[in-house]
Amino acid sequence: MKQIKAGLLVLFLVLLVSSAGAAGGNGAGAGMKTLEAAGLTSMDTWYSFDWGSGVPAPAIPSFPYSGEVESRLIVTDAYNPGDQFKVYDGQVLLGVTSPPVPPVNFPPYWTGDPDTAYATSEFSKGCFNVAPGRHEFFVEAVQNPWGSGTGYLRIEAGSCPTTPAPEFPTLFLPLAFIAGLLGAVLIIRGRQNS
Repeated sequence: MKQIKAGLLVLFLVLLVSSAGAAGGNGAGAGMKTLEAAGLTSMDTWYSFDWGSGVPAPAIPSFPYSGEVESRLIVTDAYNPGDQFKVYDGQVLLGVTSPPVPPVNFPPYWTGDPDTAYATSEFSKGCFNVAPGRHEFFVEAVQNPWGSGTGYLRIEAGSCPTTPAPEFPTLFLPLAFIAGLLGAVLIIRGRQNS
C-alpha cells in the first residue's frame, strides 16, 4: 500500500511540474506573447497591433526586428479609416503616416484586410526605410476618432519608393503660366510708359 501511495505521489508531482511548464514556464503566461512571437520574424507578413482610447494612444505590442540588409517598414490603418500614427524605432521617430481621407461612402471602405487598406486612399499609411541592424518598432495613434482600433505593419526587402520627378506637362504648364503672366505685365508696363 505504501508503494502505491508513493507511486501516486510521484505521478502527481510529475503531472504538476509538466503542466506548470506547459502553462508558461518560460515566463509568458496565457495570452502573453514571447519576445520571439511578437517579433517581426518573416518578411512580407502582416503583423497586427492594437491601441485603446485617448490621444496619443500607444499600440501594443512593440515589434523587435533584426535585419542584415536595408528594409522598409510598411504601416497601415485598417477596419475604419480615420486613424493616423507616429512610428518609432526605439525612442527615434521614423515619421508619421499619411493623413486619413474622410470617406465619402463610409461602409464600402470598412476592411480588415491590410492589403486592401494599404491600397485604399482613405486609410492612413506609411513606408519607412530601415537600416540593417537591431530595431524595436513602436506605433502610437495620434488621431483616434473611434476610441480604439487595429492596424498592421510588415517588413519588406528594399527601400521605400521615392516620389518621381514631375513629368514634362506637369512642370511645363505652371512655368508657361508664370511666363505668360510676366509677359502680360511687361506689355502693360510698356504701354503705360509710352
